[in-house]
Amino acid sequence: PDICIDCGACAAVCPVDAIFEEYDLTPEQEVYLDKAEKYFNIS
Repeated sequence: PDICIDCGACAAVCPVDAIFEEYDLTPEQEVYLDKAEKYFNIS
């Protein structure tokens, strides 16, 4: 889809397990959430 609707479908089919739900992140992974939000201009 063009717009994320937080359905989680992409996480289930990602061939390299690179997509996670925010609530499933470990403390070590949370730093990447901030970096991704800045990179993709998500607020």
